[in-house]
Amino acid sequence: MKKTLFVFFLMILLTTACSTVEEPAPKPTEVVEPTKVVSPPTNTPAPTDTEYKPTHPAITADSLQPGQTPYAFLSSSDVEIRYLFYLPENYDPSIRWPLILFLHGGDGNGMNINRIMNKTLPNYIENLPDFPFIVVSPQLPNGFWPKLIDPIDELLDHLIEVLPIDADHIYLTGLSGGGYGTWKYALKYPDRFAAIAPIAGGPSVTTDRVPEDICTLKELPIWAFHGEEDLIPPEQNIEPIEALEACSGNVRLTLYPDTGHDAWTPTYTNPDFYDWLLQHSK
Repeated sequence: MKKTLFVFFLMILLTTACSTVEEPAPKPTEVVEPTKVVSPPTNTPAPTDTEYKPTHPAITADSLQPGQTPYAFLSSSDVEIRYLFYLPENYDPSIRWPLILFLHGGDGNGMNINRIMNKTLPNYIENLPDFPFIVVSPQLPNGFWPKLIDPIDELLDHLIEVLPIDADHIYLTGLSGGGYGTWKYALKYPDRFAAIAPIAGGPSVTTDRVPEDICTLKELPIWAFHGEEDLIPPEQNIEPIEALEACSGNVRLTLYPDTGHDAWTPTYTNPDFYDWLLQHSK
């Protein structure tokens, strides 16, 4: 009897213990990424700058061919200048050639070099036989010309160094935004050019159209052109020309009647314009 009671009492204790003691809940599974062990490199060269890849080849005396050819130039400040280079059909490397630097208007901005061929100097000279100039037509990617003046000036020095170019017969012309750039370039480097011809664009886009230093150009022959009906006010060229006349500058101004924003067509298709350029040297 005692043995039976003991067994019964033991079973009650075990049952009670099993019902009151709980197993700890399992923790959520954690995913641990294996540690990546990276060995130190052995004989690995130091990283270098990305190699410059020109959009067009660099010009050389051996690469020249008649007509328009795209080239690229990298300045000392790592600015790439893309440009069209026009070589006359009658080019003779034994003589030094006059050069025209042409600055296009806003329609030529971008990365496609062919954009500057539309109704601009590079296009018109294709139809002028025996054109007596080398012509360099850089392309502005965006914005305005003043930011490229120094790189373009380096390009001119480079071309004078590697090609038979007459440094005393370098001329500057530009239309619209390029007319503005023509004035700005000449104001910064008044001794660079033998003559300049700004078209449909003045030296300032503000209401004060005459720069304070305008008389620094009084020794430079300037022939400005504008359409009388141009949405860009003709006063942008009239007022600086009048200011230069007041300080005895060597200036001319042609206003085309009944002409809007296209004073360059009657200018660049007129042989007298190129004769006027050649009359001047530094």
